Amino acid sequence: MIRVAVSRADLEVCVAINNAVNPDGPATVDQLDASSGSFLVHGDDGYAYLDRSSVPGAAFAMVRVREESRRRGQHLMPQPGDRLPFKGVEAEVVSAAGVLVSKPLRGGGQPNSACATLEEQDEDGTENFRSIGVRFTFGAFKFVDLGDLSGNTLGMLVCPINLVGEASVYLVSHHGNYDTDVPAVLAALKPQVAIMNNGLTKGGAPTAFVNLHRQPGLELWQMHASRNDGAQNAEDFFIANVDDGASAYWIKLRANDDGRFTMFNSRTGFVKQYLPKARAPRPLENNAK
Repeated sequence: MIRVAVSRADLEVCVAINNAVNPDGPATVDQLDASSGSFLVHGDDGYAYLDRSSVPGAAFAMVRVREESRRRGQHLMPQPGDRLPFKGVEAEVVSAAGVLVSKPLRGGGQPNSACATLEEQDEDGTENFRSIGVRFTFGAFKFVDLGDLSGNTLGMLVCPINLVGEASVYLVSHHGNYDTDVPAVLAALKPQVAIMNNGLTKGGAPTAFVNLHRQPGLELWQMHASRNDGAQNAEDFFIANVDDGASAYWIKLRANDDGRFTMFNSRTGFVKQYLPKARAPRPLENNAK
């Protein structure tokens, strides 16, 4: 197995705070040299949602790092519309602390006919709606990561108009749980690739798979083969981990500023290159006097 070691983070973006993804969160956080970089969170008052009885470990370890970064003057709380300090890449915040960007990003603003399918969803009572969502742009390549946004908040980003624009790659929000099954999102983003950061049974809802596989021109890559009943997993070479959780294979994405990008599965060695999205031809200019 190939391992990737990260010992220093120049910029740590905490899109959401919970203990469900990484039960070893405290150890992971303690190993990072977070004091040498900046730590971004979605707002101070979000920590009122944390309850030691229900969210042990990782979330509070993240809070400790947050406090240390604040003490060193490296604590950042981005607002929707802000640009994060990444070199060579444009990183625009589309959501933070429960607030969404107020006007379309460049390339967005189109009406979304798929909004007719949007349904009101019950709120889950967590801090997921406060997630930091970011669109990364590298030339013609666009990557959209909406953290754990789900349900109504997720829908509001693309309805009645698309505030985010299209994406080359979409990191499926909230691990592909049932509350991310919002067809209007995929219709707006029109990604070539969707990456589902799911686990054995975490995320990977059957309805989310149906929606993803239904999207024209979309290929799904997964962090783990889902064992949820009814899950329509992608083909084996698109899945990083297929065992009971003992392995930790990864997916690598390498992008070019012309819109080309390559996906690599560290378990299988499978590599696939994607060409830029076809662009609509520019209208001919009328030079008649």
